[in-house]
Amino acid sequence: LTPYPSEEQQVSISPSSVAPPANMQEEQIIPGNWDALITEIRAAVNRLKPAGLDQNFLRLTLTPEAPYFTDASLRKIVENRLRLAGEFCRKTGLRGIAIDTQSQNEIYDYRWAGYPVSSSTEILTQGARQFGKEILRAFIRACPEGEILLLAQSPELSGPLWFPFLEGVLESTGAATTIQIHLVLNDNNLPKSVESYKNHPQRMRSMFQQRLSTTSFNRWEHQGSIVFSLDPIRYQDDIPTARYPLPKYRRALYATTLYGNAYTLISARQGGWWHIPPDLATQFKHLHQGGNARVSFAPPVPTTLEAYAPRIDISDAIHIGNIPINGEVLEVLKQKGKIKLLAWNGLSKGLC
Repeated sequence: LTPYPSEEQQVSISPSSVAPPANMQEEQIIPGNWDALITEIRAAVNRLKPAGLDQNFLRLTLTPEAPYFTDASLRKIVENRLRLAGEFCRKTGLRGIAIDTQSQNEIYDYRWAGYPVSSSTEILTQGARQFGKEILRAFIRACPEGEILLLAQSPELSGPLWFPFLEGVLESTGAATTIQIHLVLNDNNLPKSVESYKNHPQRMRSMFQQRLSTTSFNRWEHQGSIVFSLDPIRYQDDIPTARYPLPKYRRALYATTLYGNAYTLISARQGGWWHIPPDLATQFKHLHQGGNARVSFAPPVPTTLEAYAPRIDISDAIHIGNIPINGEVLEVLKQKGKIKLLAWNGLSKGLC
């Protein structure tokens, strides 16, 4: 989202600008490698589909720190970027967009030094809502079928302006009630108890009921969903190791699938469970995709970590309820005409 040199001249420095300057350029700035990048990503998406990896997103991070909520010129630049992102998703076959909202960033604090001194609480609140609404609406118009993932760290610890921003995101869908806003909770990616995952959506609902307007909360109820994220593997140089014991991870993986909505996100840094030898990685140096998404050497994953791979056999099951058996409470799932029982702590004796 960093402004190009031709855009930096247009960024307003006047306090609490409510509209972009009259001479603000309306044309979309297209990166020089636009066509090559579209061809590259479209080919990658097509290659991944046969492997079952068909839920691929374009990820953006809300950086650098900038007065997005008071400077309409900056807002216009980001709006153009999101429109471009929508076109990119539509042309390449990506599922949608994943925006890391940096929910604990200082831009969500009324007292942030980057805002003009004259900016009142009302101006900042209105600006945060308008920013979220306009940039996501630009994406939706360019890619009406695209999904939206909002990545956030513990909303309970987010700055106060994050909530007006979320309200704007919810308003961006307009009358399109089928568009879902998936809120991905990173929360340090550390596994919690099964009960915590089970109760978290209700805790979030209670918090949103207090922090969002009635209209926004009603939108959240109909179009919002909670998605959990896990990060089971850590790297020490090129050596992958488990971050926590397998039983704890397995319970968390099943709980996030059962009690979250739509997805469970698994962070897989350094290639995750892919093995990319150095000579193969070198062959991809010509690719235009860079940063964390570039193809780079990834060592073979030890067999001891294979069990941590994000494989789960209830991802398409329907959760019916629970039933007490032998002193344990078992979850009841229906999948492809069969009934499955899920015991969080195992069974004291077998079933018959």
